[in-house]
Amino acid sequence: MKKKLMVEPDKIPMNSTVCDDICTVDGALLCHGNMVVDQHIFELLQNYYGKIEIVVDVDDEEIDPASVKQQEDKTFKLNEDIKKRVLTGVEYIYSKDTPIEEVTDEATEIGKTLCDAVMKSNTTEINLNALKVSDEYTFKHSVDVATMAMLVAKKMGKPRFIVEDVGISGILHDIGKVDIPNEILNKPGKLTDDEFEIIKLHTVRGYERLKHENIKDVIKAGVLQHHENVDGTGYPFRLHSDKISDIAKILSVVDVYDALLTARPYKQAKSVAESLEIVMAMINKFDNWAISAFLSSLVAFPNGTYVTMSDGRSCKVLRQNPKYPLRPVVLDETAGEVMDLANDLKYLSLLIV
Repeated sequence: MKKKLMVEPDKIPMNSTVCDDICTVDGALLCHGNMVVDQHIFELLQNYYGKIEIVVDVDDEEIDPASVKQQEDKTFKLNEDIKKRVLTGVEYIYSKDTPIEEVTDEATEIGKTLCDAVMKSNTTEINLNALKVSDEYTFKHSVDVATMAMLVAKKMGKPRFIVEDVGISGILHDIGKVDIPNEILNKPGKLTDDEFEIIKLHTVRGYERLKHENIKDVIKAGVLQHHENVDGTGYPFRLHSDKISDIAKILSVVDVYDALLTARPYKQAKSVAESLEIVMAMINKFDNWAISAFLSSLVAFPNGTYVTMSDGRSCKVLRQNPKYPLRPVVLDETAGEVMDLANDLKYLSLLIV
C-alpha cells in the first residue's frame, strides 16, 4: 500500500514520490510535485530547509499500534546557566537607570550567547515551556521573542550573522516601553484609545533610544517596525511588505504569538491552541516565509505529553506533523489506535481541546 510520510531532505528514500512542489526560501523551484526521487532530485532537495512530504510503498496493510514508537522530544532547550545569564542581562537592559550604551552592549552579548545555543542545536523546534526564564512579563517576553525569532530565522536558512542580528533586535524590541508610564503599561483594566496610542509609541521611542548607538541599522529597523503588517495595516508607519525589514517580519509573528500566550494585568493568557488559531487567522498580516517557518518549528503539544480529544479520549502525542502544530500523531492507549490528525481523513473532525 501507499503511505505518506514527512521526512528531512537527507532521509528521503530513492524512488519515493514527492507530493508537492518544493521551493527554496527564496522561491526557486527545486522539483515539481509527483516527481519520483532519483539521485539528481535527491541532491536538489538537500537545498530545502524543513521536512518534505513524500509517498512510499509499504508492505504492511495495517499499522500495529504496539510497533509505533514515540519520537524523542527534540525541542530546543536553554540550559540553566544560559537562562540565569540571560535573565540577569535582560533585567539590566530594561532598567530605567541603565545607560543606553550599556543597554546595547548587553543586548549584543545576550544575542551572541543565544545565537551560540541556537546554532549549536540540531533542532529548530520550539516549545515555550523549555525556554522559560522568568514569570515577569517584560523579561520573559523579550527572551521568548528573541529565541523564537532566532529559531525561525535558522529554519528559514538565514546565515549565522543574521540569526544573531535577529536575536539582538528581539531582545531590544520593546525597549521603548521603558519610556511608557507604568500606570499605563500595567493598567489592570482595558486601555482607553488614548492610552493605546501611547503604548503604540514604544516602537518609535525604542528607535529614538537606539538610533545614535553603535549597532546595525537592521537591528534598529526591527525595533521600529516589529508592529508593521505586510498588508499595510500596522504601525507606526502603515508600511507594506516591500518596505518592512526581514528582521521585523520575523519578529512580528513571534511577538504576536507570545503576547497572546502570556497573561497581562488587563487580559488572561490564551491557550496554545487559541493563540495559534488567532495567528493563523492573521496570516495576511505576516510574511509568507516567516509564518511558514514559524508554524513548521512550533511544537504545541510536545512528544510524550497527554492531550484530551474533542470526543473525550485521552491520547499520548507520538510525533509532530510539520506545518500543522495543532494536529500531531497521537495514540489512544486504551483502544490501541494510532491517529494521524493531519493526514488521515478518518480523524479530520477530531480536535485537541
